[in-house]
Amino acid sequence: MPNVPAGRRTLAPAHPARTDRNRTATNGPRCTIPAYHPEMDSLTSAVAAVVTDPGGRVLLCQQSQGHRLWGLPSGRIQRCEHPAHAVTRDLQAATGLHVDVVDLVGLYRLTGPADDADGPLPDVVVHVFRARIVGGEASVNAPDMIRRIGWYDPVDLPEPRTPTVRRVLADATAGRSGVVADVHRHAAPA
Repeated sequence: MPNVPAGRRTLAPAHPARTDRNRTATNGPRCTIPAYHPEMDSLTSAVAAVVTDPGGRVLLCQQSQGHRLWGLPSGRIQRCEHPAHAVTRDLQAATGLHVDVVDLVGLYRLTGPADDADGPLPDVVVHVFRARIVGGEASVNAPDMIRRIGWYDPVDLPEPRTPTVRRVLADATAGRSGVVADVHRHAAPA
């Protein structure tokens, strides 16, 4: 044992050193995160956008799988990616639209069980941004994820909708920003 000055103790690490947990991934000068965190498996992050046309209609996408719910254009945050970058990248990839982020409508935690799931679903924190179109035309560029897209009046939306879109559009149409809220998932649309 190394010499330790009187009155001081050394503590062993809480978790023994393991190569796979101590490696880091870098993607740019500001990104250094551990390669694997098993304690973080129960939380996922995603992005979505409220995009409106000049007439005030909102862009919605219908899922191509599952219950084929209508929701906001959305996607996943890649490792070391800023959520605002993720939403612009995902919107362009999925819909062909080039957008600028205007502001953050809010952070919405999708939580709760779904009866039709094979097991427990992780909570999902969705960073929802208000975005302005700067180019491109709305089209289905990701048919494996999106079945249809369309522009809808916020008071006359298609059904069935995701639980997140209901809450987000209520906040966005009221002009709110910076909302932090829980949204409970449901098993199947009514």
